[in-house]
Amino acid sequence: MKKVLNIVFSILAVVVLLNVVANKAAHKIVPGYDPPQWTYLEGRNYQKLPSRSVASVLGGKFQSQFEQYVADLVPARDRVLGVNARLQRGCIEVANVPFGYDAYPTFFGSKFCYSPTYQSISESPFNKASFGKKTMGKAVDAYSDLIESHPDVSWVFFMPERAGTFCEMPASRLCSDMADYAYFKKVFLDELPSSCSIVDGSYSNLDDFFENYFKTDHHWQVPGAMRAYRSISEALGNECIEFGDVVEVFDGPYWGAAARNGNIVAGSGDVCYDVEFEQTPLAVTADGVEVRETWLCESYENPWPPYVKKDLYSNFYGDWFHRDRGLITIENEKAPDRTLLIIGDSFTNSFERFFSSSYRRVFVIDPREYDDTVDAFLSTHGVDDAVFVLSAAHAFSKDVLNGL
Repeated sequence: MKKVLNIVFSILAVVVLLNVVANKAAHKIVPGYDPPQWTYLEGRNYQKLPSRSVASVLGGKFQSQFEQYVADLVPARDRVLGVNARLQRGCIEVANVPFGYDAYPTFFGSKFCYSPTYQSISESPFNKASFGKKTMGKAVDAYSDLIESHPDVSWVFFMPERAGTFCEMPASRLCSDMADYAYFKKVFLDELPSSCSIVDGSYSNLDDFFENYFKTDHHWQVPGAMRAYRSISEALGNECIEFGDVVEVFDGPYWGAAARNGNIVAGSGDVCYDVEFEQTPLAVTADGVEVRETWLCESYENPWPPYVKKDLYSNFYGDWFHRDRGLITIENEKAPDRTLLIIGDSFTNSFERFFSSSYRRVFVIDPREYDDTVDAFLSTHGVDDAVFVLSAAHAFSKDVLNGL
């Protein structure tokens, strides 16, 4: 039945395609029209006209790509989506008046909330229903098996706090059964083997949180990264590097992933920082390709380049530091002959460089992007210390658990 429906859809798609082709031909004769190539709102390339094959049609891939292709042809698509979100948000604001919530969704069905009081845009609170006992039990087993399979490695687990798990966030009132940091500590962190040191990644109050995190992005600012680095280094028994001044590298306004995904530009935006410290020459590879230190972090450029905002939602965090990769290697010939493995998500991107002063080799694996397993990597590489730096949004996902 599915194949029949797909074939029927394909016939209809051909009819629509003729209209699309005619539409594109008309656009070509309209002065000043330039077909869109990239959506800054969604951070992706617009869908190109998909190639047709028996496999893609019968499997449904052609249909889904074709639907996206047609949607992406709407002129000024990002602007249309933005206007629609603003209209919906206006209705939500009016409806919120009798309740007086400190935060509300940025549009109907949005997973992101805006707080006018704090001018913050953040992910909605995580709900315990999404992290049930069965899910958490599987996660505990997967991490425990990996840890116990490599007893010669010193293990540390650091779970970064984030807006969706922080019970002091204004949006927390919107969730009656929030999966906050205390919940994950009880059902997961406290259940890991005693041979794995647990480092507390939580925050005590909202002011403390916002001093270390962006207000429009789920990532931490460099003060938060420095704080995490110090805590992890202490747990590993390492001496921390000496930091200089925290300096402004982009005076804003910056609206991050939360604003982009929430389709909202509100508040004053963010100002972005980095930290001065003695940076030794490093040999860096990303997924096997040699890259300059400036790929790891733009602060390796001397003098520091001013950050140029490419668009409303430029990814400062990914541009100033780096984007996610499956395997990164960082080598420092002057460091002690020891090896560290960091298993983490994008929270590690801003502080991997700090550890290079204590280890000759620092390996960074993002299980979401890595083609092999962490277990296989450990079996073929001499690793002294290993640290998990995974937020709750990713620590229990199938791709991460399968990548262990």
